Amino acid sequence: MRADLKENWNVEAKTLHDRPPDIFRPTSRKEKHSLFEKLGNDYPALLNFIHMDEKSAEYPGLLVSSTSWTEDEDFSILFNALSSE
Repeated sequence: MRADLKENWNVEAKTLHDRPPDIFRPTSRKEKHSLFEKLGNDYPALLNFIHMDEKSAEYPGLLVSSTSWTEDEDFSILFNALSSE
């Protein structure tokens, strides 16, 4: 894009790379379990997931959207990406 801006619009642009702060790190199994327990207070269906297999380190994916879903939004691409490994 920077090259296109220069070539077609005579605009000098600088690329800035977005990086997460150092506080972001992998979440431990204990932290995941605690999160699902807290969320389970408001969304009891999530409690089913944390007790499915006490020995498993796997937890379900949690999809968070920046917007509420409406019928004109197609989340199927996202759901398909989440379900295929």
